Amino acid sequence: MNETLSSSSVNKQLSKVEKEIEALEKKKSKLVDMRLEDVIDSETYEYKFSSLTSKQDELLSEREKLQTIAMNEKDIKRRLQEFKRTLEQNEVLHEFDRYVFESIVEKVIVGGYDEDGNIDPAQLVFVYKTGFKNSLDGNRFKPIRKNARGNRKTNELCSQTNNEVQSLSSHSSSDTCGSYSVDTKDINLEILYFKQFYKHFVFEKDEEGYVKKTQKNYMDVRVVLQLV
Repeated sequence: MNETLSSSSVNKQLSKVEKEIEALEKKKSKLVDMRLEDVIDSETYEYKFSSLTSKQDELLSEREKLQTIAMNEKDIKRRLQEFKRTLEQNEVLHEFDRYVFESIVEKVIVGGYDEDGNIDPAQLVFVYKTGFKNSLDGNRFKPIRKNARGNRKTNELCSQTNNEVQSLSSHSSSDTCGSYSVDTKDINLEILYFKQFYKHFVFEKDEEGYVKKTQKNYMDVRVVLQLV
């Protein structure tokens, strides 16, 4: 995470563009002096001045874009710092931050093989951008059902009605549905549970055992963080 917080090439690019804009401004000023002293003729002056102005306009446009990116990066870094502080203090994450998660995690592999070589669809493998990997058994962290008796607590998981699902984007959503902590024998984990909304097809068995193709509008995602 420290590497993510410190690494940024946007500010370097912005500094380079600023210097190029300043250099072009000096060339334009020098060109004006040369014209006033009749060192160059009017036609040459107009051609060179127009060329310098065109390059400068391009750089000004690029600078504006880089400034916007730099502001966005600054906001993401602030959220990363808050995320890091929360983990260090073992606090509960009440909201899932998609951009912060994507800044740290390269990918999440759902499914794999157990120690005996058998297919394990519940296995979750987190691959971080630092190259570090860790795998967990998703079955150990099943969320408590919202409608289960005696489980209506503060950390209840949210649900979506059919109408709400239809109104949401078919691509993705970064909103969280809930979070809670699990203390194991050797490690302390933070589990975030949210829904990733996108339309896809799955194959399921019906009551008679026949496999049928069913369209789903979202996927339940569980993110397990090891607190240190």
